[in-house]
Amino acid sequence: MNVTYGQGAFVRDNLRLEGTIILSEHKILIVSGGEELSATFIPLEKIEKVRLSGARMCVDVRPAIMSRYRAAYEGDKKNITELTHEIVRRRGLKKRFLQNEWFEVPS
Repeated sequence: MNVTYGQGAFVRDNLRLEGTIILSEHKILIVSGGEELSATFIPLEKIEKVRLSGARMCVDVRPAIMSRYRAAYEGDKKNITELTHEIVRRRGLKKRFLQNEWFEVPS
């Protein structure tokens, strides 16, 4: 089940890739020209924190115990907001008081 969130961009360090934002059952990524851009692949279970700022969603990702990085998805404000809320719902993240920020609660 893939859900499309319109045209957008993936930003990480000095890398910026544009295409269609796709949220599948276990990952979020950008598809451009019918091909999945592997550099934009983020597994949902590895997302620790999500911040929403206008038409930009920043995610803190921890792919392994010793590594962590921050990436952002940019696009239409309505689509990015819907994407953020869907990720928060699927991951069960907790909202930080009076901020557009959700984080993983340690268990």
